[in-house]
Amino acid sequence: MRLSRTVKTPTLILVSALALVACGSGGSGAGSSTGTLLTGGVIDAPVAGAVVTFTLGAPLNQTGAQLLGTITADAQGQYSINVTFPNTSAPVFANAVSPDGSVVLTSYLGQASSLLSAATLNPTSLPDLDISQVSTAALALYAAQGNSYGNLTPTLYAQLLSTYHNDILPLAASIQAVADGICAHPAGFKDTDDMAFHIAVNGASSTVLGSASATLPGCELHLQNLMQTIPADATWAPEFEQGDYNVTAPSLVGTYSLQGLIAETGLLAPSTLLTSTPAPTPTPLPAEVFLDNSVTIDTNGNVTSTDKSVSGTLVGSNLTLNMTDSTGHMYSLNEHLATLTSAMTLGGPAYSLSGAGINTNSQVLTRFDAVLAPTAALPNWAGLTASGEMNDGINCNSGGFGIRLLTTGPIVGGIRLGACVTPNATGLTLTPSAVNQGENENELFSTALPSNAFSSLSLTEFVATGSTLSATPFIITGQASFSFGPSTSYTGTLNYVLGSREIFYTLQSGAAGATPLVGSLAMNINPLNQRMDN
Repeated sequence: MRLSRTVKTPTLILVSALALVACGSGGSGAGSSTGTLLTGGVIDAPVAGAVVTFTLGAPLNQTGAQLLGTITADAQGQYSINVTFPNTSAPVFANAVSPDGSVVLTSYLGQASSLLSAATLNPTSLPDLDISQVSTAALALYAAQGNSYGNLTPTLYAQLLSTYHNDILPLAASIQAVADGICAHPAGFKDTDDMAFHIAVNGASSTVLGSASATLPGCELHLQNLMQTIPADATWAPEFEQGDYNVTAPSLVGTYSLQGLIAETGLLAPSTLLTSTPAPTPTPLPAEVFLDNSVTIDTNGNVTSTDKSVSGTLVGSNLTLNMTDSTGHMYSLNEHLATLTSAMTLGGPAYSLSGAGINTNSQVLTRFDAVLAPTAALPNWAGLTASGEMNDGINCNSGGFGIRLLTTGPIVGGIRLGACVTPNATGLTLTPSAVNQGENENELFSTALPSNAFSSLSLTEFVATGSTLSATPFIITGQASFSFGPSTSYTGTLNYVLGSREIFYTLQSGAAGATPLVGSLAMNINPLNQRMDN
């Protein structure tokens, strides 16, 4: 796993399948005699002796699990194994166990028949080929809800990620905190998977974040930081979409407008923390609007722009981008592409980009959410509506639809705000939901919050100074005001790009010279981000 911290040697494992090549095709029964060659590494720093196991029907040591193959990594953390997949729709899982048995991670690879029939498998053609804290958290939550592993499908897994984004994130942070040795392994749990299941089960009666805080007392600040770094790391960010699942994208040959928000976390990439003299943590920057109206995609998936500020490659639904902003900052990003629903746009289809990477100059972890839009396409803010099940458990009697906003930055990490959203022609209005619905609570600390934690917020299409029209209609912005207790208040801005799962904030306290608070308000699936994976 990746981590922003000051220690110089990572202690935890990540299993990443680097290349998988099918060595023959399967018939009506089992696979070929040679099976499928799986070659990979147990990395962050190489982890010698880690045990990698592939199972059918359920994860390792769970009821119904059938062993397909197991291998112990060498001294460099590398492994290579032939696995024969049966011709069945049963799910396949990859599992990793540290040499001392305290760290157990697992991921869902898809259906056995799909693995059997694929001519070539690679890290972008399967869900969760990385065995990570994110995949382990998602599966723990799935099991804690009483679901059977044997019924898991790629569609159900994708729904799990989108519906429970705000539960998977703190659960993943808890797993990483313990596995990396940042926080003490709590007594009474044999391994990280056992702990994750416990947190998920208890989270059903409170919240997952509250359960994590109770399970890991004294670890609150680390959980806050990890909840920022995990979705801002290019390795993990795609796993919150379809789990690294590369589906076939529509033909995107043509020229587009790229409208997005660059949001630096102020937290350094893991590689910078492994040096003998780690770089100082930079001051986080406010979310920055990015616009390029000449982004072209050719038949080979090559991405270019007239002014050379954007380049990259589109493979299926995975888009790698290299961007230079107006101030000369350069970014290397890994993005997931999805289609905005027809209700979200006017004048033709547009595409949502969600992902992360780094500022290549400062090595700061950075989020990038954007819309790739044809010239004629516009947002349809006023057309966004929700059915009863899309209100995130919030009853908005005044109209609009309900969302839960989970703060993932330094403002007061762990506060969950209930909001009612009313769309209009040029954006959104957010108002607080009723306190008796269990919202407006601080899940990491005991500080009580008043019912007016935030006032009504109006976000409208961003218009540059000196202009009367919006050059980036898919981006909205507004002034924010938050109060925490009788004497603590913050004011600043909110920024949001249609289709993304977070609203970025930049807030300033009343204290003169105080560092701005930069972070995001994460959301579960709702009409603002109900994209269609292709």
